[in-house]
Amino acid sequence: MKYALFSIGLLLFTGATQAASVNDYYKVENIAAPKGLDPQIGGLTFLPDGRLAACFHRGEVYIYAPKTKQWTLFADGLHEPLGIVAEDNHTLVVMQRPELTRLRDTDRDGTADHYETLSDRFGMTGNYHEFAFGPARDKAGNYYVGLNLASSGASIRPEIRG
Repeated sequence: MKYALFSIGLLLFTGATQAASVNDYYKVENIAAPKGLDPQIGGLTFLPDGRLAACFHRGEVYIYAPKTKQWTLFADGLHEPLGIVAEDNHTLVVMQRPELTRLRDTDRDGTADHYETLSDRFGMTGNYHEFAFGPARDKAGNYYVGLNLASSGASIRPEIRG
């Protein structure tokens, strides 16, 4: 009987406390995706100046300026980017399916004009369900990525299928 009363008391106490919501800890802001773009986001990062960079599944990288509430195309033509890190206000590193790529805006016009392959030494199977994720960066500046092979453990093919 005393355990039943204790259990009822505990249930009443926990039911009386209010559950925390995300708004208690973060400012949540809804941002519309760029017009005409399929909003399959592969990665998000903030630039040091507070702008938001987003990479999209079909290969675009856009930058959102909170002050003007405008998106601008930074880069396109990427292959299924699934991760992004800002190095500075003009340089982003993106994990594409076949490579880790640094995108730089060297002339400061808001668009990447230099695409640099940092690594493509991990290969690809060509399987439709193979993805590369990341990158993450440590304090020393090293990049780490997550890879998966979807061909039942088969080896990398010298010539990509598909």
